[in-house]
Formats: sequence, structure tokens, C-alpha cells
Amino acid sequence: MRKLFRLFLPAIIAIILSGCGTGSVNRKIEKAVLPKLPELIGPAEHYSVKADSSISGLANNKVDSLKITGVNALVAGKYPVQDLNIYMDDVKIDPETRAIKRVKSTRIEAVISEQQLLDYLQKKHPAYRISDISIGADRITIIGKPEYLGVSANVEAFGKLQISGPAKIDFLASRVKVGGVPAPDLLVQQALRVLNPVLNLEDWKFPIQLNSVNLLPGKVILNAALNLENGVPENFGSELNSRN
Repeated sequence: MRKLFRLFLPAIIAIILSGCGTGSVNRKIEKAVLPKLPELIGPAEHYSVKADSSISGLANNKVDSLKITGVNALVAGKYPVQDLNIYMDDVKIDPETRAIKRVKSTRIEAVISEQQLLDYLQKKHPAYRISDISIGADRITIIGKPEYLGVSANVEAFGKLQISGPAKIDFLASRVKVGGVPAPDLLVQQALRVLNPVLNLEDWKFPIQLNSVNLLPGKVILNAALNLENGVPENFGSELNSRN
């Protein structure tokens, strides 16, 4: 997210200072931001940007809101996301340094489909040989055929997802079956050691703070935030290519 701000926010203030009307300013902001998103976030089937600026906001060197939407994005080149929405509200700019002074709130919502999570875990944990995932309301079932002590067997792990750190999500198993038979706790713990963390988002291009993970039929919904309301690091967002 630092790179995201750094690349386009100084251009925004340059546009504001040029004296354009709000509609024209918004379109220019959107045009400046859009081509940078594949590099900053990752490839996607489609990206869109929606900027909203008011006359009072422009007079105070402020962009009221920015919304970035991505469809079937591969965040950081490896995290498949069906729908990605990034909301930035009340972005205050220093007109002299072209640096960000304050962002009232930044919200991130990511929807991961059942098939996307399956594909991701199959690549991440080939030894677990995951064959299927089923996501329901506040529940998830993971089916695989791992090898343990030289023996492989069908394993069904039932549980839910929980936040285990600012950018990490773990699978919390309520029960595990091996060959259709309830497994002892030792095997449950072994299954968790293999799977966790299910998602580790620390290498996203922005410092993410996960707030919630919700399971709905066929999908996972992640909500996160980046709090810059009380200020930002020095020179944060000061190097936007203003030629766009």
C-alpha cells in the first residue's frame, strides 16, 4: 500500500492544483491510478478505479475517497482473489511536498472462492494431496490424502478459519477423520501443523491488518484495514510519477 500511495497521490495533488473541476479531476485521478495496479497489486482479469472529490475537499488539498476494484486478481502474484475492493477515505495531501499527511481510513475486502482456495492450497501443500474443499456458513471441510509414518490415508478435517496474527489465518480443526474413523488428537495436531497458516498475507505490497474472516457458502470473505489516521511515515507517498 505504501507503493500504491507513493505512485499516484502526488499526481493527484498536482491535478488538484491545476484548477480543474471536480469531474475532470476525478477522471484524471482514475486514469493515473489504473495502469499502475497490476504492478502494485498483481495481475487481474479487470481493474477499475472510482475517485470522488468535492469542491470543499479540493480547496483543502483533499481527495474525499478512492475505490479500487479488482476481479479475479492474483495478489502478490500468488493469492487468488475473486473480488478485491480497496476503499480509501479522506486522503489529505501536503501541497508543497506532495506527500500524504493523513488518511482517515483504509478498508480492504477480499472474496476468495472455494475453488480458488482449493487451487491455492493444492499448490502450497502438495504433500497433503488435498482433493476437495467445502465451505459452508462458518465451517470448512478439507479433504486430502497425506502420508504419515509411511502410510497414506483419506483424511477429512472439519473446522473453521481464524485470525492468528495481523496477516495470518489458521485452520482450527474441531475434528478429523482418517479413513472415516475419528482420529486421535496426535493426528489432529499433525494435520494442523501441515496446513497452518492456511493464508499468510505478510508479503502483500501493503501492511495489512486483518479484522475478520467470514465463511459463507462457497467463499471466504476477508476484511482488513490500514490505519493512517494519525499520520504517516516521513516521505510516505512522496514520489508519484506525476507525468500521468
